[in-house]
Amino acid sequence: MDNNLGNIIKDIRTKKKMSQRYLADRAGISYSYLCNVENGKHKPSYEVLFKLSKVLDVTISAFESNDSDNNYLIKELIKSHAQELVDITSTVIDHVNNSYVLDKYDLSTLDGDAVRDIHGLIVDVVKNRLNKYCKKIGE
Repeated sequence: MDNNLGNIIKDIRTKKKMSQRYLADRAGISYSYLCNVENGKHKPSYEVLFKLSKVLDVTISAFESNDSDNNYLIKELIKSHAQELVDITSTVIDHVNNSYVLDKYDLSTLDGDAVRDIHGLIVDVVKNRLNKYCKKIGE
């Protein structure tokens, strides 16, 4: 298992001069679990990463790297907040379905530009809602 995430956590912890036991206790996780995370034997959930970030006084993005761990963090965030993401997406789709934008088109004959316009609208709205939501849960 790739241990880059564990190495990043360990590096931040040691730079802050914290012991594993201190960090684990303050984050509300077991000492052995933290050891396993740092050694690459376990990958923490987004919730655990959030708790670690608070104790280490860093943002979640401090745990990111230029490799596959970025995808892992995103997947964990989505998994942790799946229902909220479904609700946001459903709201956006309802908004688009009820929007005057779709009333302009015979949906069976949409050309590529119209489809791209609608897709762009959906993507923009979802991005804005997710950004607001992520800021809210990060507070």
